[in-house]
Amino acid sequence: MVSRCVIALIRGVNGLCPCPVCLVPGDKLHDPSTKWELRDMNETQKLVKAAKEGKHSQWEPKLKEHGLRKIEVRL
Repeated sequence: MVSRCVIALIRGVNGLCPCPVCLVPGDKLHDPSTKWELRDMNETQKLVKAAKEGKHSQWEPKLKEHGLRKIEVRL
């Protein structure tokens, strides 16, 4: 179940940051010599929560920058 949540939230291979672990730009995936910032659970939760409460047009660029998408979670 957890892996589905992670994969559902990121934009995938066509996203700006397609890695579910770090924030490597998609055009730099082939370069293993650089260390990239790891995704932070708290930061991601803040972004998604703010996007949920705000206007889509305001938050879409910020989410896209982090390779995320706004989704509705149903439990």
